[in-house]
Amino acid sequence: MSVAVVAKDPLKELENFLASQVKLVERRGDFDMNDEPEEGALAPFPELYSALLFLKETLWDRWRRADREALNCQRRHRRLARIAIATGTAAILLAILQLSIKLTAPGLTVVGLMLEAIAIAAAVVAVAVGFWAKFDRRWLAQRHLAERLRMLKFRALEQLWCYETSTWRSSIEKQISDLKGIEDPKTIKERIENWSTEELIEPDLATSLTCEPERSLLDALTLYYRFKRVEYQADYFDRRRRDFKRETGHWLNLSLPLFLIGVGCVIAHFALEYVANRSGSEALKQLLEDLAVWFVALAAMIPVLSLGIRAWFAAFELPRSANLFGAKHRALKHLINQLEQDSGKVLPTLHHLAQTEHFLEHEHREWLRLLSDTEWFL
Repeated sequence: MSVAVVAKDPLKELENFLASQVKLVERRGDFDMNDEPEEGALAPFPELYSALLFLKETLWDRWRRADREALNCQRRHRRLARIAIATGTAAILLAILQLSIKLTAPGLTVVGLMLEAIAIAAAVVAVAVGFWAKFDRRWLAQRHLAERLRMLKFRALEQLWCYETSTWRSSIEKQISDLKGIEDPKTIKERIENWSTEELIEPDLATSLTCEPERSLLDALTLYYRFKRVEYQADYFDRRRRDFKRETGHWLNLSLPLFLIGVGCVIAHFALEYVANRSGSEALKQLLEDLAVWFVALAAMIPVLSLGIRAWFAAFELPRSANLFGAKHRALKHLINQLEQDSGKVLPTLHHLAQTEHFLEHEHREWLRLLSDTEWFL
C-alpha cells in the first residue's frame, strides 16, 4: 500500500507563520523589525532571506537602541507633563479656595496654605526637571531616528530585485551614514522642520519594469511586506485609536456641563445674597453669606478646571490622535486589499509598495508636525 506524500508549499507556510505572529502581544514592539523568529519560514527564499540578514546586521541594533530610548523618554515626559498639569491646576484651585477659607473659616487657613505650597512645589519641580532633562526633545529625536531606520528597511526591499547585491548594500550603508547625528535633541526641531519641507506630494511610481523578478521572490516579498509592514502597522494604528478613545472617555463632553454649572453657581450666589440681605436672623444671614462666598469660589474654579482638562488634551493630543489613527487604520486596510488583488502582478505590486511607503512616511511627517506644535508645558 503506497502513501501519497503531499509536498509542503513554502509560500503557504510563510503566510501561515506570519499570520500567526502578527498579532501576538509579545511581538507588538518589534514584529516588523525583528525577523529572527521567521528565519526558518524565510529560508526557502534565499534572495529575500539573504537581504533580510544583511538588513538585520546593519539596522537592528541601532533601531532597537533608538526605539528603547524613545519609549523611555516618552514615559518620563508623559509622567512629568501629567504631574505639572495636575499640580499646576491644583495650585490655582487651592489659591482660589484660600480666599473662601479666609472669609468663612479662618481657622483652616494654615491647612489650605500647606496644600497650596505642596502643589506649587510639585509643579515647579516637574517643570524644572522637564526643562533640564528635555525628555520631549529626546523622545522626538529617538523616535524620528527609529522611524527613519524602519522606513529605510522597507524602502530597501522595494529595490531588492532591481539592483546588484553589492550596489544595493552600498546604497543602504550610505543611507544609514546619512542619518548620523539625526538623533541630536539640540537640533531635532530644526531637522524636523527641514525634513518636513522636503515632502513629495506624490510618490515616485515606476512606469515600466527595468527588471523582472522571479515569481517566488515576488510572492514571498509581497507576503512578507503585507504582514510585516501593512498588517502590523494597521493593527498598531487600531490599537492606538482604541487606547486614545479610552483615555479620552467622556472628558471631551464636559465643556458645556462645566459652563452650565459655573453659570448655576453665579445664579446661586446671587440668590443667596438676595435672601441674606432680607433675612431677619443674623445667624441665618451669616450662613447664607458664607455659602454665597463658596459659590463664587466654585464659579471661579470651574473655568480653571476646564482649562486644566484642555491643557491635558493639548499636551497629548488625545482626541485628534484618535481620529487620525482611525483614518490611517482604514487606509491601510484598503491597501491590504489592493495587495491581495494584485498578487503576482509585478508593476501593480511595485506601485502598492511605493504608495504604502509614501503614505507611512507622510504619516510620520504629520505626527512630527503635530507633536512639535503641541503645548508641552515643560
